[in-house]
Order: sequence, then structure tokens, then C-alpha cells
Amino acid sequence: MKKTADGYEFTNPTYYKNPLVVEVLENQGDYMKVLITARPNHTTGWVKADDVTIAATEYRMELDLSTFHLKVFKGPDVFVETDVVIGKDSTPTPVGHYFVTEKIKNSSDTGVYGAWILPINGYSEVLDTFDSGLPQVAFHGTNQPELVGTKASNGCVRIPNDVVTKIAETIPAGTPIDIFATTPSSWSSKSSGPSTAVTP
Repeated sequence: MKKTADGYEFTNPTYYKNPLVVEVLENQGDYMKVLITARPNHTTGWVKADDVTIAATEYRMELDLSTFHLKVFKGPDVFVETDVVIGKDSTPTPVGHYFVTEKIKNSSDTGVYGAWILPINGYSEVLDTFDSGLPQVAFHGTNQPELVGTKASNGCVRIPNDVVTKIAETIPAGTPIDIFATTPSSWSSKSSGPSTAVTP
């Protein structure tokens, strides 16, 4: 992704050869307002409707940082839930509304990122860089399940490998995620997820 005089340009497919996905916020016919992967968090833009393929998902995710608890919904029902690891006080997991940008399966589940990585369109709000790159937040597996229920990460959300595998093998890219530290606001009580736009 790079910022230009006219907006943003994104690589499609992604580095991991997945289709570029954004979340549709408004459909105005010829153009759509979308949530994109850019800093600052919650940056929006516009795309031509003819340039994308529209899909919908009935899945959504909610993470309550105050209880370390993640829920994945299918429609109104909880599909799976688990306690997780969240960011340390010095590198907190950012709150807000996001979406899963893609799904990346690791060759082994014994590494620090576990079995799967599910990047979201949010970035750390305290780190400028991480591991020589942008500090993009992800939901991913872990090789330290004993830390579940604690603040131990640099902002990412670590999920037990068996659970992150179940999630990754079920939800599509574009699945919305609401991260909050108190009672979620009204937009996180929807029975189904919003539309996503997948570039061809």
C-alpha cells in the first residue's frame, strides 16, 4: 500500500497471494465507501463498484479486552469462544471496528505465530514499526498457551492453536471484528456481518 496524491494504491493480490479485501460501509451505486488497511486506524476510501466483487458474511467477531475473551458469531449464535492473550499495557491492542484482511496458514504450529495468522486492518497506536515493518495487528496462534488470559503481546491477539485453526478454516476474509474494553456499542450487536468488496 502507498499513499498517492489521489488517495491510496494497494497491491492485488497481496504479498501472500490472497485477493485484496476491504469492508463496505456505504453503497452509493457507482461508488462504495470502504474501510481500508491504512494508518491511522479506521481510514476510509472510495472504490468503483464495477472494480470489485461484492460478498457478504454471516460471521463476526467480538473481543472484550477487559475479560480477555473472544467470541465468534455465526448470525446471532456464538460459533466459538475462547480466552486469548492481548497487548501489554505498554503496547495495547487497539480498540475499534476492524475486519480480517486475509488468512495465512503457517507451515508449522510450533512457531511464535502458531498455526494461522489472521491480519486485521488495524495497526498498533504506539509502535511506529515492528520487526522491520509496519506494526499491523493480527489474530494468530501461539506456542505459549500458558499465557492465555494475560497481557503479554505487542498488540496482537494470540489464540490457542486448536481454536484459531477452527476459526481460520471457517470464517472468510472480510469478517468484521469489534474490539472493546467495556460494553460494546450498538454496531457490535448486529446479527450478521456487513458486505465486503473483493478485488478481482
